Amino acid sequence: MKPTQAFYNGTPIAPPSNHPTIEQNMELLDWHPIFTGRCPNCERPIRKTTPPRSHWDCGSCGWRDDSD
Repeated sequence: MKPTQAFYNGTPIAPPSNHPTIEQNMELLDWHPIFTGRCPNCERPIRKTTPPRSHWDCGSCGWRDDSD
């Protein structure tokens, strides 16, 4: 099925993008524990595991990665 063009008051509306922008990707690199190894809230190091974790929680301050 091919998506149809959406309009508002006769003006075409661009479809929403499911891809993050370059700025959003760079921001993620600056704060997410998978890249920094630290809690973004309290800066406590978060131990690496094998296999790598898919969900991040800080045992010190209670920060939770709810971005899933």
